Amino acid sequence: MNEVVRYGVVLGGGGAKGAYEIGVWKALRELELPIEAVVGTSVGALNGAIMVQGDYELALELWNDLHMSKIINITQELELNKVKKSGITTLVRGVKRLIVDGGMDVTPLKELLEKVIDEDKIRNSEIEFGIVTFSLSDFKPVRLFKKDIPKGRLIDYLLASACFPTFKPQMIDNKRYIDGGVYDNIPISLILEKCNHIIAVDVSGPGRIKRADTSAHKIINIKNSGYLGGILQFDGEISKVNIEYGYYDTLRAFEKVKGKRYYFNEVKSRNSIYNNQLEDEEIILLFKFYNVELDGPRLPNLEVMKYKHIKLIRQYSGYKLNKESIFMGMLEICAEVLEINRRRIYSTEELIDEILKVYGSYISEKANKKGILSQVHKQSLNRSIVFSNVSLIENRSDVFKKRIAIGLTMPKLAIANMFLALILFRRAEGKSEYKVFSFVKADI
Repeated sequence: MNEVVRYGVVLGGGGAKGAYEIGVWKALRELELPIEAVVGTSVGALNGAIMVQGDYELALELWNDLHMSKIINITQELELNKVKKSGITTLVRGVKRLIVDGGMDVTPLKELLEKVIDEDKIRNSEIEFGIVTFSLSDFKPVRLFKKDIPKGRLIDYLLASACFPTFKPQMIDNKRYIDGGVYDNIPISLILEKCNHIIAVDVSGPGRIKRADTSAHKIINIKNSGYLGGILQFDGEISKVNIEYGYYDTLRAFEKVKGKRYYFNEVKSRNSIYNNQLEDEEIILLFKFYNVELDGPRLPNLEVMKYKHIKLIRQYSGYKLNKESIFMGMLEICAEVLEINRRRIYSTEELIDEILKVYGSYISEKANKKGILSQVHKQSLNRSIVFSNVSLIENRSDVFKKRIAIGLTMPKLAIANMFLALILFRRAEGKSEYKVFSFVKADI
């Protein structure tokens, strides 16, 4: 009988970005993965404590309703907001002034932790729990598991781990402690002796990441695939978005969904329009998109452009190029350029339909305005480029020149433009009927 794999979870620090870790937790719960240990630094320590005590709904409610006044003294928050409006230089000076004055007062955070942290639950849990902080008094890191923390002092040490450099140092037994991120923001080394399978969560927070020898361990790295906001940008609405990213990125890390930027399931359509790989004829047409023969002479500009295209598509296809990975890479690039929502799981068909909806809306509005684009579209140069000359069958030299210029300078937009042309070609069911769409010549 195969032994059940049990995991250790390492939660990195990152302030307000920590909402992402609740999304990770949501996915781990759905995957029903047995957890034997959780360790964290800074906000990772706070999230880890709630994870060990098993209060997912409480954590979700907390982050969805979190704002700055629940972290620092409201008077200092108002002062900070005031200097924010005066520019970055004034903001930096304001933060420095607060630090010189002793740092931001995090009494509200302490009061919040006293409401949500159940020390008895954590100590009685079968899941091991550890944190990292840094002693300014001794000028050395402090790495503790729950058995090492005196009873009744857990919240004090959580605050010590999460004591961001702009906060007032946490005092414990006449010693000053600051954020553990100054020593190890993703403390994998803390858990190596306890777990063979480790899930390491990186929210791109500031701090040092201490290297550890993980060659004898199975490490599953989960890192945010998008920008999570600022480390002090505590806002419930931003938290909700970041929780979604954490959830979907975790599903991808465990190969439950595919994709680089977007999230795909395994559902495949029988409809040729949504076929998720390139056909041989289509590859020839994609070369002709730039008036190039597949086996034609290698021209310098075109070679540079091809290199840029391939390099970019590789980044979206796991660096493996084949008929399917190239198609899916182009699909993701096109969707990203058109700013289609990433926070859901798509089938190939659904994401292509979203692209066609955006394109259809553009064409419809242009027709209604008799060729005059709305102010929104005037401001969207990206879309006007993507929707320009979307024909795989073209013979105008001025169009080819324009495409090559865009391909050399803006390869992501060029790939999106080419992908849309491919989908419209498929929708027209081949060359003979493609004339239906040949009227679309939305010049830049």
